[in-house]
Amino acid sequence: MDQRFSPTLKSLQDHWRPQRHLRLAPGLLAEEINDFERRHAIRLPEDFAAYLRLANGFKAAGTWDDCDDQAFQFYPLQDEYLVQSGYLKFREEVVRMDDYGICVDPDGALGSVVALYGEGRIRPIAPSFSAFIALYIADDGVLYGGGAS
Repeated sequence: MDQRFSPTLKSLQDHWRPQRHLRLAPGLLAEEINDFERRHAIRLPEDFAAYLRLANGFKAAGTWDDCDDQAFQFYPLQDEYLVQSGYLKFREEVVRMDDYGICVDPDGALGSVVALYGEGRIRPIAPSFSAFIALYIADDGVLYGGGAS
């Protein structure tokens, strides 16, 4: 585990551990992450890449079989999740169908997390993946369009 992000990643693991129904996809190798970045001329933020080395989303993402207790799914790193210019979709709230993306555009707000809406509309959520994880673990209202809880 990347020591710079180990407290955040440990908190995430601790949050998921009691949810025994969750099946995490195996983490990626650094070479796989680098290849994805090269093919798409993007850069993944360091904290997000550290998360991908730990777990590449949920195994059955895209189905009801792998939702966490908050009805969220974390998606694997795949080409089809590069959506809306400069953003990589990595998570969905399946009840409201809200998508969440991380900025992967080196010329943009790299690493910022936003809610993704159609027609290029976004709503800022957090300045980094690590900050997003803190909101997610706290089940903060900002994730759902409200203010901080």
